[in-house]
Amino acid sequence: MEDYLHKLEKDLSNKKLDNFWVICSSDFKAIKKSKTEIKKMLKDDSNKYKNKKIANIELYTNPNGIEKQSWIFGIKITIYEIDENGQIDTTSNSVWGVYIKYSETELKNNKFKLNELEKLVKKTADKKLTSSLIAGINFSDLFL
Repeated sequence: MEDYLHKLEKDLSNKKLDNFWVICSSDFKAIKKSKTEIKKMLKDDSNKYKNKKIANIELYTNPNGIEKQSWIFGIKITIYEIDENGQIDTTSNSVWGVYIKYSETELKNNKFKLNELEKLVKKTADKKLTSSLIAGINFSDLFL
């Protein structure tokens, strides 16, 4: 499992998928820009993006979790609404998300797949799946 985690971490980093953004109402495609560039893109084309949602997706590996019998992989999806001016709204009513932690057994039985991540983002954007963004929930507690 440790080898799988190291390979997963390397693959995510090489593909720049360890921390990325997507527009929730379009194809699930990573926006290959910095947060500053994304803010400019949204503002410059505010008519296209206003009143839509954008997701920040962070994927974590934790190889030390194997030894400690703790979580070894985490997915944090934070959804933000885009206001009428094309700005990311960070007020508490306009931000929600989910933080899912996988134990070793859970990850063995549910290997990470990008198409599954897309489904999680859509469910989170629709507020069908949410949790504390700090404490999170275990994968086995999800009712998918």
